Amino acid sequence: MKLLCILTFLISLSVMAEVETGVISLRLETEEEIEPRIREVMDLVKRGRYRGPHYKCNGMGRGRVYAVDVPGLRYTTDRDGNIKAFYLAHLKYRCR
Repeated sequence: MKLLCILTFLISLSVMAEVETGVISLRLETEEEIEPRIREVMDLVKRGRYRGPHYKCNGMGRGRVYAVDVPGLRYTTDRDGNIKAFYLAHLKYRCR
């Protein structure tokens, strides 16, 4: 009986401690925009107020950013073949 109670308790803890993770991608035009925009989004995630696409913490409350990755300068072309530069940043987050 004790073993059954212990197993039930451990299973309930694992269900309550489920963690959702995800990535927020930011496309930025200039290098000067990178740090202020990342800090702004991190603050919104911490306060539970970020409402971006594919954000999984909407019904779960606050999130926590645990990694930021800025791969650097990228290029894209439009339909006329003109090249345009942009920066890409990824914020990895988790929420309980």
